[in-house]
Amino acid sequence: MKKSSIIISIFSLFLFAQKTYALGIDEAIEKYFAPFSDKFSEVIFAPVTIAGSEVPILIFLMIATSIFCTFYLRCIGIWGFKHSIYQIFHKKQDDGHQGEVSTFGALATALSGTIGIGNIAGVAIAISIGGPGAMFWMCTGAIFGMALKFCEVTLSLKYRHFNHDGSVSGGPMYYIERGFAQKGFHRIGKTLAYIFALICIIATLGGGCMFQLKILYKRKG
Repeated sequence: MKKSSIIISIFSLFLFAQKTYALGIDEAIEKYFAPFSDKFSEVIFAPVTIAGSEVPILIFLMIATSIFCTFYLRCIGIWGFKHSIYQIFHKKQDDGHQGEVSTFGALATALSGTIGIGNIAGVAIAISIGGPGAMFWMCTGAIFGMALKFCEVTLSLKYRHFNHDGSVSGGPMYYIERGFAQKGFHRIGKTLAYIFALICIIATLGGGCMFQLKILYKRKG
């Protein structure tokens, strides 16, 4: 049974690869993935009416959460900036705390997972559509976004997992599961953590690596 399943899976992958090669990468992605992404986008970006204007519910939740975190932490994006610069460049001291990377290494890791296609292409698109005035709103959004990022990183540190080999594992999937478990919702937290990890894998393949490979493929062609 297992052998037959493996053979069928390999044969299906072969047919899919053959069709992809025949159609081309762009056409294959559009044909096989567009229906799923369109349905998913309709749910995620479902609009809500606020002051007579329609705003995607995901954007509304992000803005509302960023504003709440900013005021709850007393505008940490402003008063904490000097302290963050000091922590990045001061010489690390051995104070007995557990950790695998330096403060600068932690910053570089956080930036590598934050700055991506949306931050690079999104700025150019915003300025081309909204003009130079879009810079004001992007800077304003950055100040509020700092508080949200601070909360994400803090939760990752609080709920990180120390492995048996001494390495450390952390991230949203860990604090989602453990945070909900502390409130008595272990199953909900575990389910949401698995969903988040799965979506990250799909997004990495489709929105990250796949997009870059597509550009490289076009350049070579």
